[in-house]
Amino acid sequence: LLRLLLPGVDHERGAYGLKESNLAKLYGEMLALPEQQRQRLLHWKDPALQEGYRCAAGDFASVLYSVVESRATIKPGNSALTIGDLNASLDRVHNAADAGEKRTQLLDLVRRASAMEQKWIAKIILKDLKVGFSHESVLKRFHPDAMELYNRSSMLKQVLEEIRGQYVRAKAEQASGSSDAAVAGGARGAAGISEALALDRSSGGSGE
Repeated sequence: LLRLLLPGVDHERGAYGLKESNLAKLYGEMLALPEQQRQRLLHWKDPALQEGYRCAAGDFASVLYSVVESRATIKPGNSALTIGDLNASLDRVHNAADAGEKRTQLLDLVRRASAMEQKWIAKIILKDLKVGFSHESVLKRFHPDAMELYNRSSMLKQVLEEIRGQYVRAKAEQASGSSDAAVAGGARGAAGISEALALDRSSGGSGE
Protein backbone atom coordinates (compact mmCIF):
# COMPACT_ATOMS: atom_id res chain seq x y z
CA LEU A 1 0.00 0.00 0.00
CA LEU A 2 2.76 2.48 0.89
CA ARG A 3 4.38 2.02 -2.52
CA LEU A 4 1.10 3.19 -4.07
CA LEU A 5 0.71 6.08 -1.61
CA LEU A 6 4.31 7.26 -2.10
CA PRO A 7 5.12 6.70 -5.80
CA GLY A 8 7.47 9.67 -5.85
CA VAL A 9 9.96 7.95 -3.53
CA ASP A 10 9.48 4.41 -4.85
CA HIS A 11 12.75 4.19 -6.76
CA GLU A 12 12.30 0.47 -7.45
CA ARG A 13 9.71 1.70 -9.92
CA GLY A 14 11.41 4.76 -11.32
CA ALA A 15 10.12 6.67 -14.32
CA TYR A 16 7.60 4.65 -16.32
CA GLY A 17 8.52 6.40 -19.55
CA LEU A 18 4.94 7.68 -19.64
CA LYS A 19 4.14 11.36 -19.37
CA GLU A 20 0.73 12.93 -19.86
CA SER A 21 1.17 13.12 -23.64
CA ASN A 22 2.13 9.43 -23.82
CA LEU A 23 -0.83 8.37 -21.71
CA ALA A 24 -3.15 10.54 -23.81
CA LYS A 25 -1.99 8.87 -27.02
CA LEU A 26 -2.17 5.37 -25.52
CA TYR A 27 -5.69 5.92 -24.20
CA GLY A 28 -6.78 7.30 -27.55
CA GLU A 29 -5.53 4.14 -29.23
CA MET A 30 -6.58 1.61 -26.59
CA LEU A 31 -10.15 2.88 -26.29
CA ALA A 32 -10.52 4.00 -29.90
CA LEU A 33 -11.66 7.38 -28.64
CA PRO A 34 -13.50 9.86 -30.82
CA GLU A 35 -11.29 12.67 -32.08
CA GLN A 36 -12.82 15.25 -29.72
CA GLN A 37 -12.00 13.12 -26.68
CA ARG A 38 -8.49 12.44 -27.96
CA GLN A 39 -7.91 16.15 -28.30
CA ARG A 40 -9.20 16.75 -24.77
CA LEU A 41 -6.61 14.32 -23.42
CA LEU A 42 -3.80 15.57 -25.63
CA HIS A 43 -4.55 19.19 -24.68
CA TRP A 44 -5.54 18.56 -21.09
CA LYS A 45 -4.36 22.00 -20.01
CA ASP A 46 -6.64 23.84 -22.45
CA PRO A 47 -9.67 25.25 -20.57
CA ALA A 48 -11.64 25.74 -23.79
CA LEU A 49 -11.49 22.02 -24.64
CA GLN A 50 -12.57 21.01 -21.13
CA GLU A 51 -15.46 23.46 -20.95
CA GLY A 52 -18.77 21.74 -20.25
CA TYR A 53 -17.14 18.65 -18.73
CA ARG A 54 -16.83 17.77 -15.04
CA CYS A 55 -13.06 18.08 -14.81
CA ALA A 56 -10.30 20.52 -13.97
CA ALA A 57 -8.25 21.79 -16.90
CA GLY A 58 -4.58 21.34 -16.07
CA ASP A 59 -5.21 18.16 -14.05
CA PHE A 60 -4.59 15.27 -16.43
CA ALA A 61 -6.08 12.61 -14.15
CA SER A 62 -9.25 14.66 -13.73
CA VAL A 63 -9.62 15.07 -17.50
CA LEU A 64 -8.90 11.36 -17.99
CA TYR A 65 -11.63 10.42 -15.52
CA SER A 66 -14.18 12.56 -17.37
CA VAL A 67 -13.25 10.78 -20.60
CA VAL A 68 -13.33 7.19 -19.34
CA GLU A 69 -16.17 7.50 -16.80
CA SER A 70 -18.83 6.38 -19.29
CA ARG A 71 -16.52 4.00 -21.13
CA ALA A 72 -15.03 1.87 -18.34
CA THR A 73 -16.37 -1.68 -18.42
CA ILE A 74 -15.83 -2.08 -14.66
CA LYS A 75 -18.49 -0.13 -12.82
CA PRO A 76 -17.99 1.53 -9.41
CA GLY A 77 -17.99 -1.02 -6.60
CA ASN A 78 -17.50 -4.00 -8.93
CA SER A 79 -13.72 -3.95 -9.26
CA ALA A 80 -11.84 -7.05 -8.15
CA LEU A 81 -8.46 -5.31 -8.43
CA THR A 82 -6.42 -5.78 -5.25
CA ILE A 83 -3.39 -3.89 -3.97
CA GLY A 84 -1.25 -6.91 -4.87
CA ASP A 85 -2.73 -7.03 -8.39
CA LEU A 86 -2.08 -3.34 -8.89
CA ASN A 87 1.52 -3.53 -7.69
CA ALA A 88 2.20 -6.52 -9.94
CA SER A 89 0.58 -4.79 -12.93
CA LEU A 90 2.54 -1.58 -12.36
CA ASP A 91 5.73 -3.64 -12.18
CA ARG A 92 4.90 -5.13 -15.58
CA VAL A 93 4.16 -1.73 -17.09
CA HIS A 94 7.36 -0.31 -15.62
CA ASN A 95 9.53 -3.25 -16.73
CA ALA A 96 8.07 -3.55 -20.24
CA ALA A 97 10.84 -4.03 -22.80
CA ASP A 98 9.35 -1.72 -25.44
CA ALA A 99 6.44 0.58 -26.20
CA GLY A 100 4.33 -2.27 -27.59
CA GLU A 101 4.63 -4.36 -24.45
CA LYS A 102 4.02 -1.29 -22.28
CA ARG A 103 0.79 -0.64 -24.19
CA THR A 104 -0.28 -4.27 -23.78
CA GLN A 105 0.36 -4.26 -20.03
CA LEU A 106 -1.38 -0.93 -19.53
CA LEU A 107 -4.40 -2.08 -21.54
CA ASP A 108 -4.65 -5.21 -19.40
CA LEU A 109 -4.66 -3.04 -16.27
CA VAL A 110 -7.17 -0.55 -17.67
CA ARG A 111 -9.60 -3.32 -18.57
CA ARG A 112 -9.67 -4.49 -14.93
CA ALA A 113 -10.05 -1.04 -13.37
CA SER A 114 -13.01 1.25 -12.79
CA ALA A 115 -12.91 4.85 -14.02
CA MET A 116 -12.00 6.14 -10.56
CA GLU A 117 -9.25 3.53 -10.22
CA GLN A 118 -7.89 4.55 -13.62
CA LYS A 119 -7.77 8.16 -12.43
CA TRP A 120 -5.61 7.22 -9.44
CA ILE A 121 -3.51 4.77 -11.46
CA ALA A 122 -2.65 7.64 -13.81
CA LYS A 123 -1.64 9.74 -10.80
CA ILE A 124 0.60 6.91 -9.55
CA ILE A 125 2.23 6.45 -12.96
CA LEU A 126 2.81 10.20 -13.20
CA LYS A 127 4.13 10.08 -9.60
CA ASP A 128 2.01 13.02 -8.56
CA LEU A 129 -0.81 12.04 -6.18
CA LYS A 130 -1.20 15.52 -4.64
CA VAL A 131 -2.73 14.11 -1.46
CA GLY A 132 -1.21 16.67 0.89
CA PHE A 133 1.27 14.63 2.93
CA SER A 134 4.98 13.94 2.64
CA HIS A 135 6.78 10.61 2.63
CA GLU A 136 8.52 11.69 5.86
CA SER A 137 5.25 12.04 7.75
CA VAL A 138 3.93 8.71 6.45
CA LEU A 139 7.09 6.73 7.18
CA LYS A 140 7.46 8.19 10.69
CA ARG A 141 3.91 7.15 11.53
CA PHE A 142 4.32 3.75 9.89
CA HIS A 143 7.31 2.62 11.97
CA PRO A 144 9.85 4.32 14.29
CA ASP A 145 12.77 3.03 12.22
CA ALA A 146 11.27 3.56 8.75
CA MET A 147 12.66 7.04 8.08
CA GLU A 148 16.16 6.11 9.23
CA LEU A 149 16.14 2.99 7.05
CA TYR A 150 14.92 5.00 4.07
CA ASN A 151 17.63 7.64 4.55
CA ARG A 152 20.24 4.87 4.39
CA SER A 153 19.06 3.22 1.18
CA SER A 154 16.47 5.48 -0.48
CA MET A 155 14.75 2.24 -1.52
CA LEU A 156 11.16 2.17 -0.27
CA LYS A 157 10.54 -1.48 -1.16
CA GLN A 158 13.72 -2.53 0.70
CA VAL A 159 12.65 -0.54 3.77
CA LEU A 160 9.20 -2.16 3.82
CA GLU A 161 10.69 -5.64 3.42
CA GLU A 162 13.12 -5.00 6.29
CA ILE A 163 10.33 -3.82 8.60
CA ARG A 164 8.16 -6.77 7.61
CA GLY A 165 11.09 -9.10 8.36
CA GLN A 166 11.48 -7.54 11.81
CA TYR A 167 7.77 -8.06 12.48
CA VAL A 168 7.82 -11.69 11.32
CA ARG A 169 10.89 -12.46 13.45
CA ALA A 170 9.33 -10.79 16.50
CA LYS A 171 6.12 -12.79 16.08
CA ALA A 172 8.10 -16.02 15.70
CA GLU A 173 10.12 -15.27 18.85
CA GLN A 174 6.93 -14.42 20.72
CA ALA A 175 5.31 -17.68 19.62
CA SER A 176 8.45 -19.62 20.57
CA GLY A 177 8.49 -17.97 24.01
CA SER A 178 4.83 -18.84 24.56
CA SER A 179 5.50 -22.44 23.54
CA ASP A 180 8.48 -22.71 25.91
CA ALA A 181 6.41 -21.26 28.73
CA ALA A 182 3.65 -23.77 28.08
CA VAL A 183 6.13 -26.67 28.12
CA ALA A 184 7.67 -25.40 31.35
CA GLY A 185 4.22 -24.96 32.87
CA GLY A 186 3.29 -28.49 31.84
CA ALA A 187 6.46 -29.85 33.41
CA ARG A 188 5.74 -28.04 36.67
CA GLY A 189 2.20 -29.38 36.57
CA ALA A 190 3.43 -32.95 36.02
CA ALA A 191 5.91 -32.60 38.87
CA GLY A 192 3.11 -31.39 41.14
CA ILE A 193 0.94 -34.38 40.24
CA SER A 194 3.82 -36.78 40.92
CA GLU A 195 4.42 -35.22 44.33
CA ALA A 196 0.73 -35.49 45.18
CA LEU A 197 0.65 -39.16 44.21
CA ALA A 198 3.76 -39.87 46.30
CA LEU A 199 2.18 -38.22 49.34
CA ASP A 200 -1.03 -40.18 48.77
CA ARG A 201 0.88 -43.48 48.68
CA SER A 202 2.85 -42.62 51.82
CA SER A 203 -0.38 -41.89 53.66
CA GLY A 204 -1.79 -45.28 52.76
CA GLY A 205 -3.83 -44.19 49.77
CA SER A 206 -6.73 -43.03 51.92
CA GLY A 207 -7.30 -40.07 49.62
CA GLU A 208 -7.64 -37.79 52.64
